[in-house]
Amino acid sequence: MSLFFNKPKNKLLPEPVLNSEYYEIIFRDNHFIMLVINPATLEIVDANNRACRFYGYSIEELKKLKVSDINVMPEEEIFSRMRETRSGRKNDFRFKHRLANGQIRDVQVNSGSIRLKNEELLFTIVHDITGKLESEQKMKQLQKVVESSGEVILITDNQGTITFINPAFTRLYGYEAGEVVGKTTPLILSSGQSQNSAVELFDNKIKSREIFQAEFVNKTKSGTLVNVEVTVNPILSDTGDYYGYIAIQRNITDRIKQETVLKKAKEKAEELSSIKSTLLSNMNHEFRTPLMGILGLSDIMRTEKDVSKANELAEGIYMSGKRLLSTLTSVLSLSQLSDPEFKAELKPLNLNSLLKELAEEWRAGAERKGLVILNEIPGFSIMASSDEAMLKQAVNNLLDNAVKFTARGTVKVELALRRESEGSRAVISVSDTGIGISREDLDLIFSEFRQVSSGYSRRFEGCGLGLTLAKRIIEKLGGKIEIKSEVDKGSDFSLLLPLAEMPVQEEGAMRADNKKLRQAKMAEYLPEPGLPLPEILFVEDNTLNAMAARIYLREFFRMDHAKDGVSALDMVMAKNYSLILMDINLGAGLNGIEVMKEVRKNENYQRVPIIAVTGYAASEDVQFLLGEGFDDCLLKPFDEAEIKEIISEAFRKIPAS
Repeated sequence: MSLFFNKPKNKLLPEPVLNSEYYEIIFRDNHFIMLVINPATLEIVDANNRACRFYGYSIEELKKLKVSDINVMPEEEIFSRMRETRSGRKNDFRFKHRLANGQIRDVQVNSGSIRLKNEELLFTIVHDITGKLESEQKMKQLQKVVESSGEVILITDNQGTITFINPAFTRLYGYEAGEVVGKTTPLILSSGQSQNSAVELFDNKIKSREIFQAEFVNKTKSGTLVNVEVTVNPILSDTGDYYGYIAIQRNITDRIKQETVLKKAKEKAEELSSIKSTLLSNMNHEFRTPLMGILGLSDIMRTEKDVSKANELAEGIYMSGKRLLSTLTSVLSLSQLSDPEFKAELKPLNLNSLLKELAEEWRAGAERKGLVILNEIPGFSIMASSDEAMLKQAVNNLLDNAVKFTARGTVKVELALRRESEGSRAVISVSDTGIGISREDLDLIFSEFRQVSSGYSRRFEGCGLGLTLAKRIIEKLGGKIEIKSEVDKGSDFSLLLPLAEMPVQEEGAMRADNKKLRQAKMAEYLPEPGLPLPEILFVEDNTLNAMAARIYLREFFRMDHAKDGVSALDMVMAKNYSLILMDINLGAGLNGIEVMKEVRKNENYQRVPIIAVTGYAASEDVQFLLGEGFDDCLLKPFDEAEIKEIISEAFRKIPAS
C-alpha cells in the first residue's frame, strides 16, 4: 500500500502506473473494496470492480455519486473526517454505508492522500465489518446472558477442575470465584446425601462424554442443603477431543418442598372437576326449568281466551323469569366478588328499615308454603356501615334458603347488638325450623355450587351459590357469618356487621329521616289536569323491551321509541324531550355512548337527564358509564318499580331554573 499512501508528503503517481496493466491488477481487480475520492467535492473519482459488487452500482454510476450519497453521516462531518486524513492525523474510521438497495452496512475505512495530475485525492479501502460487529454483539449478549442468568453455570477442564462460574453460582452456594476456580467438582459441593444412582450416573456419563440430566443434593458454603437439577454437556472439539464440560444447575429446593402441596392440589383439582360437573348439571337444570315455564306458558297464552287463566299464566311466566334472573345474578355476583380489586361502597345504613322491608317482601312466598314470617326488630335504630345492595343480596339469600328448606313452622328475622372485646357489632339473624344441616356438611355449605342434596335426587331448586355469596358479601363488608344447625330442627345464620359511627336514634325519628330520603313519587312530576303528559324518548333496539317500558310508564309519560342511534338523533332534533332512556348496545352503527354525546351537543339537552339502560351490570361498567356522562344507570332486566324509581330520582336531581 506504500504505492498509494505517502504520509510524509503527497507525491504524484507516475502516469505509466495509472495506465498500466499493473494498475488494473492492483486497483481495478483487487479483492478489497477501493474508492478514489475528491476531498474538496466529495465526488467519487474512481472505483474498482469489488466496490461495484459491494455497493450494487456500476463504475460509471459510482462516479456520478458523492461520498455523502453512500455515507449516512452528515456532509459537514464527512468533510471533518477527510481533513483529519489529509492532515495525516488519522486515516482509520468506522462508518455506515448505504448500498444501492437501501441496505445499511457497517464498514471500516482506511484512507490516505495521493496526488494524481497535481490534484489531491483520497485513496480509500473499505472493509465490510457488519458480520464482525454482529458476531461481537452476539458474543456480548451471550456473555451478558451467562452472567445475568438465574441458573447456575460452571465450566470445567478435562480433569473436572472448575475454570469458570457465573454470579448465580455465588448467589446459590456462597462461594466467590477465587474460592472455587481450580477446585474439583462435585467434591467441593458434595453433601453425601445425593442418591447413589445419581452419583454413578454422573461418573459414567462424564466418562462416556454424553449429555445427561440428574438431580443432586448439594451443600452450600454455609452448610445449607439445596436440591438442584443438573444438566451436563461435554465440551468437544470438531475432532472429538474432550476439553471438559459445562454444567447448568437449577435450584429445585422449593419444588421438592412443594411436592406435598402439589399432591394436595391435584386432589383439590379432582374435587373441583367433580364440582364443575355438578355446576354444569345444576346450571343446565336451573336455566332450562324456568325457560320451560316461560316458553310453555307464553305459548299457551297465545291461544288462551279466559282472562283469569291468562293472568295465572302470566304470573307463572313472571315467577319463572325471576328464578332465571336470580340464577344469572348469582353467577355474575360470584365473579364480581372473586375480583380482589372489588370494594364495597360502605355508608351508614338503617338495618331496622332494611330488615322490615325484606321480611315483608318474603311474607307472601312464605305464606304460600304455609310458613309464618316473624321479625324481632328493636325499638331503637341500629346503624351499620354497609353497602345496601350487597347486604340485601346476602340477607335475601339467607331468607331464600330458609323458606326453601323449611316445610312447616316459622322463619324468623332478628336484629340485635352484640358487645365484644373489640367493640359492639350489629347482628342480623335468620333462623328457620327446616331440615337443618349435619355437622359433617357444615364445612361444605359455603362452597360454590354445593347443596346437601345433589344430582338427580336433589330435592330443592337453586344453583348452590346462595350461602357462598352471602359469606363472601359479608366478608367484603368487613363482617363475618356464623351458623348453628341441627338436623330436622332447623338452622340459625347470624351476620355480624360493623356499626356506623353515628349516634343511636329512636326508630320513629329514623323512619322520618328515611322518609325524606325516599325517591320522589311519579305523581309529583305529572302536569296539571288537562295538560299533555311529558314526552320521553327510549332509544332501544329491542322492540319488546321498549313495549314493556311504554306500558310501565303510560300513566305518566308519552314515550317515543327509536330503534337506532341515527333515528334517535333525528327525533331529538325534532322534539324537546323531558328525559331520554338510552340503551348502550344498539347493534350496528352508533352505540348508546356515542349517541348520548351527540345529544349533549344540542343546547336544548344540556340539563335533560339521559339514563343508560344496559345489561352490563358489573360495578366497573356502571362507573364507566357514569364517567362518560350519563346521569344514572338502569340495569336490565328492570321491573315497573325500578324504572319509575330511577326516573323519579333523575327528575329530582334536575337543578331549579
